[in-house]
Amino acid sequence: MMKRLAPVLAGFVLTAAPAPALADPAGLYCIDDGNSFLIGRPAGSAAFEVRITSWQGMSHCGIEGTANTTTDGWLLENHGCKLQLREEGGAIALAASPREACAPFCGARANLNGLTFPPSSRVTANPDPSLFARDLGELNPC
Repeated sequence: MMKRLAPVLAGFVLTAAPAPALADPAGLYCIDDGNSFLIGRPAGSAAFEVRITSWQGMSHCGIEGTANTTTDGWLLENHGCKLQLREEGGAIALAASPREACAPFCGARANLNGLTFPPSSRVTANPDPSLFARDLGELNPC
């Protein structure tokens, strides 16, 4: 009996634990009472068009571009600023570097680092296409 079960159990172990899928940034996410948002939509098989705005007090950050899939999330590169979007506990967390290349996208006291968009902040999975046609500074989708 044990000889017959071993191949079945081995097959189960190999197929029962697929690699966890990363959440994708498709949709409209609103945090900080609507003062910060992330809008994403697919842009091919391994990329997302992403637009991010964050008002932090009187200072603002705004960046947009195509985020390409990496081994641990997505990477948006805009004029030397590398913005990583990673899944952390189901949320999309941002990390921007190097500081000097990312600084022009933010006002004096604002920062993209540490912005986190939890799953509960997802307003819709399919944002209105007009949100990608208008100037980033004119958007207030939340």
